[in-house]
Amino acid sequence: MAVTSKQDSCKLILSVVTGQTESGADKHASRTIANINPNITADDAYAVAVNIGALQTLAVDAVKRQDVVDYAQG
Repeated sequence: MAVTSKQDSCKLILSVVTGQTESGADKHASRTIANINPNITADDAYAVAVNIGALQTLAVDAVKRQDVVDYAQG
């Protein structure tokens, strides 16, 4: 039987720099923005992350997108 997939949810994860270790390496924390429309384009998702990041007091180091897909057989 064929397997079908349905995009369930999407969230953006911003990695922010919270400080430095004694050796000088950056310390990081995550900021998660949930309930993002799963149909959002990569360009729009990045723009949203950059704009939200501008509201942070800490510097944004990286942006990730996490999608959840439901699979069903039939």
